[in-house]
Amino acid sequence: MKRLMPFALILAALGLAPHAAAQGILLPRDVRIHPFPHPWPAPHPLRVKSLTVNTHIQGQVATTRVSQIFINDLNFVVDGIYFYPLPEDATFVEFATWDGNKKLRGEVLEKQEALNRYLAIVRSTRDPGLLEYAGANLFQARVFPVPAFGEKRVEFVYSQILKADHGLVSYLYPLQSGTRANPQSIGNVTLTVDIESDQGIKTVYSPTHSVETRREGDRRARLSYEAGNILPDRNFQLFYSLSDADFGLSLITYREAAEDGYFMILLSPKVEQSEAAILPKDILFVLDTSGSMQDRGKLEKALSALRFGIRSLRSGDRFNIVTFSTESRRFREELVPAADDTRSAALQFIDRQNATGGTNIFDALKEALSCFRAGDRPRYLVFLTDGLPTVGETDPGRILREVSSANNLKVRFFTFGVGYDVNTFLLDQLAARNSGVSDYVTPDEDLEVKLSNFFAKVANPVMTGLQLDFGALAPHDVFPRQLPDLFRGSQITVLGRYSVSGNFPISLRGVVRGDARTLRYQSNEFPSTATRNDFLPRLWAMRKVGYLLEQIRTSGENQELKDEIIRLAKKYGFVTPYTSYLAADEKDLITRRGPFPHPLNLQMSPGFGGSATPISTSAAREAVHASIALQAMKSADTEAPQSTRTDMMHVGSKTFALKGGTWIDTAYDEKSGLPIVDLLFGSEAMLQALVADRQLAAYAALGKNVVVVHKGKVYRIHA
Repeated sequence: MKRLMPFALILAALGLAPHAAAQGILLPRDVRIHPFPHPWPAPHPLRVKSLTVNTHIQGQVATTRVSQIFINDLNFVVDGIYFYPLPEDATFVEFATWDGNKKLRGEVLEKQEALNRYLAIVRSTRDPGLLEYAGANLFQARVFPVPAFGEKRVEFVYSQILKADHGLVSYLYPLQSGTRANPQSIGNVTLTVDIESDQGIKTVYSPTHSVETRREGDRRARLSYEAGNILPDRNFQLFYSLSDADFGLSLITYREAAEDGYFMILLSPKVEQSEAAILPKDILFVLDTSGSMQDRGKLEKALSALRFGIRSLRSGDRFNIVTFSTESRRFREELVPAADDTRSAALQFIDRQNATGGTNIFDALKEALSCFRAGDRPRYLVFLTDGLPTVGETDPGRILREVSSANNLKVRFFTFGVGYDVNTFLLDQLAARNSGVSDYVTPDEDLEVKLSNFFAKVANPVMTGLQLDFGALAPHDVFPRQLPDLFRGSQITVLGRYSVSGNFPISLRGVVRGDARTLRYQSNEFPSTATRNDFLPRLWAMRKVGYLLEQIRTSGENQELKDEIIRLAKKYGFVTPYTSYLAADEKDLITRRGPFPHPLNLQMSPGFGGSATPISTSAAREAVHASIALQAMKSADTEAPQSTRTDMMHVGSKTFALKGGTWIDTAYDEKSGLPIVDLLFGSEAMLQALVADRQLAAYAALGKNVVVVHKGKVYRIHA
């Protein structure tokens, strides 16, 4: 019999799916009571004070270093067992704990022994949370001593070769997994990923977390994420593509058997573009200088951002400025080249502005549009206001019709509402009807920073008038309906659904420096089954709901659109203006006033907010936040945070509602006629099924009573 070392490591291979793993947990044993060797621990994992993850990816080889600090809140020393399931193709590099400043290492022992011990823990504790580890390549170590009211640092290093699918490389760190076994907040989470490659790095995309991305040329990128006092609600996932092409196209798919599939396309230009590749643009800045802009220093911040926008213009660009209050004022009669002398004169013009008078939006926009001339340049109008139209034409419907009619050169509108005293319907529709985007700067945001970031983004267009041609694939429900322009350092995300399967070419058409270009991407696999990217269905559903809400806002509410929004929200589990997080029965649907207010009360249709009449302060605030939420849903490419409610849970692509003590898959229909598999919780039959099916184990980890539709069957796990 092999002797266990004091800090022994056990590595088990239990058939983990390539993308799965779990966060390390430390289960304590009381050395005050039990002599060595100790019995298996009670199910009370130690709290994690901090988690630091540093990953370095060279090409497609990732080395991940995990450092966790555990806190022993007990008044006695404990002996612990550490668990960490490895990715299937990972190579163990190092494990160590610290006793003061002394680093202690362990050794690898037999796989079957780790499996037997793990299953013994599951049988004895009957803790559903531990089922997350079923089917995993289980790494195990003894950690001793963990001092009373003290801390223990554990460090773990592994490497893996990341898989590429049609040039798109994926990396996953199991930030969420393990939280059901240890449902305690982590004091601090810090995660960094450094990517280096001999090829150009195109797409850098996380569907799960809002990360800060820093690009160092085309071949280096760093992503960072930090949060405090959180219970992670999802794993960290990252995609990046490698290509030296000028314009990269990456494809991600998800499809369950017998259902239409979901796809995401990421379009990315080179980071390092030559001067010749940057398109010269025409841009006109329209700035509200009415008296209300004096409040809270709004005008000075807007002027500072405008100065940044003028300085960021390139030598081939043309520009003009229109400021307005009761009347409009032009910097120049027409667009002028962005030369040193005109930029200097524009800065002097900006310095002379002050806040006074009313808000004549209609005349300002008409005057701004009259400055543009026909040609092959991209044309942008940046419009900023903090108020409602109060002078001249004040009817929002007439303003929209007249402005859209006058925009025969197809100028893209980017509208910014400052504060809450704005007509969100007017600003949103100005952008939507003129192929642009609306945004809002709330009183607690920095106007100068937000506008400066926008100017930096649109400074360098590289391709305009984009169109995707899918040929025989014939996808449906593709969003956005109209593609935006492509800028250097940015990327465009397209989501849709497909019915057929196979390999289909995709063409990207657009205009580059006045010349029409067609880029063809020949090898794009749309599979009949692909279940790795389970975030895609929810992202697609959010995009579609955003589109449907926009239709309601433009044309008014109808029952068909409303029913479809409710159906999607119920199936995929997210908030809309018509639903809260949904219970399983239709009678449990309720309208929620909160982060996403009800559309009919808050300027979501022409009948409401269709005049210049001010609304109440609280309603105005909700209208702005409703518009922000709608824009976020229309452009969603990152999963929304999990609900804080305890009766709703997402696992992979599925949503579960808690009813009568049972977690029920929202896709479950008792009239479906699907075969039923009954599994008694904790039974040998259940454990064998979970070890054989990693995804089923993730569903079972919800609790002792679960109903889930999986692989054409209904699994009923019950205590």
